[in-house]
Amino acid sequence: MIPTSLRAPAALAALLFASGPMAHAHDFIVKPEAGHAEAGETLPVSLIVTEVYLKPGRMPPEDSTLDLITREGTASVVVEADDARGLMAGTVTVPGSGALILHGYSTRSRQNRQPEGETGDPGMLKMEWFSKALINPAAGDEIFAKALGDRVEIIPLVNPAGLRPGDRMTVKVLFDGQPVSARLGATFDGFSDEEHGYVVRTESGKDGLASFTVTEPGLWFVRSKVSLDEDTPTHSKYEGAANIVFPVTAPE
Repeated sequence: MIPTSLRAPAALAALLFASGPMAHAHDFIVKPEAGHAEAGETLPVSLIVTEVYLKPGRMPPEDSTLDLITREGTASVVVEADDARGLMAGTVTVPGSGALILHGYSTRSRQNRQPEGETGDPGMLKMEWFSKALINPAAGDEIFAKALGDRVEIIPLVNPAGLRPGDRMTVKVLFDGQPVSARLGATFDGFSDEEHGYVVRTESGKDGLASFTVTEPGLWFVRSKVSLDEDTPTHSKYEGAANIVFPVTAPE
């Protein structure tokens, strides 16, 4: 968490970010093979880095992590590099009942990009990626709205268990646990082969809330990003990107 004295500038930076265009960058994503699986079934899961949703584009950092979160607690999931497919792969055994969350995390740092002609120390940029995938959402199961405490986090306020094409999804975007205004993009797996091929672009208000219509069944992906100047011993700029993947079921 950032110090209290920095929260007002951080919120301002996020608001300034929201007033500009959606930043184009690679996204780190937890991609399950499916959004539903039977109890006891082994479900393949991938960690991918991409600009074309939801297809692997480059190998994630080797220290990326994946956790399985259920009502009973949290367990680490082993992932290994799959160079042939350009991703990190793992499997989870679906618990006997109830919804679960797959939570991925990755980070890296690099020098800030410096305007042409400028000299001196450009400082460092710290980047963090937080990704969640909801599996087996169920009516009456509130784990879908569980806040994990990620620095940037998207919380769904509508249970995906009841979502059908044509329904509205509402999410809340948080930065350091507080609502923030930020740009969002939403799409579904297979919608486009173009980079950042969103079905809809929108933004959250000062209350962190944003809504959009899910138009098709499948795995949906929603992402947001917060950028700010941050004076720390290790970096002078920070970028945090969050996304959430959830299934939308076809009408019966």
